Amino acid sequence: MRIVHFDKKSGELKVVPESLEDLWHLERVLEQGDLVKGKSFRRFKLDEGDSGERKAVTIELEAKKIEFHKHANILRVTGVIKSGTPEEYVQIGSHHTLDLEIDGRIAIQKDWKEYQLKSG
Repeated sequence: MRIVHFDKKSGELKVVPESLEDLWHLERVLEQGDLVKGKSFRRFKLDEGDSGERKAVTIELEAKKIEFHKHANILRVTGVIKSGTPEEYVQIGSHHTLDLEIDGRIAIQKDWKEYQLKSG
């Protein structure tokens, strides 16, 4: 796992998982209540009957459920949206699932425990 940035004061860690094992480790580090930020897609509907259009967004959510799917090569983090951009495509307070993949950059903000920061 490649660490892009770590700010011990704010508790923000930016990482890029480089293998399935990295996603597995992230599943064990993430806890309910952690803030997780990553790129995703939201369906944006113009009209009531419209099926909508998928728009790329950056979402920060408060984690409620964390699931590693080794056969799909993803770590799914489901929670409530706290912030996001572009704002017109993000509904604060609604639920969303981030699919964290190999080589996808994510940011995690939490109160880190010493054992969670140790490598090896």
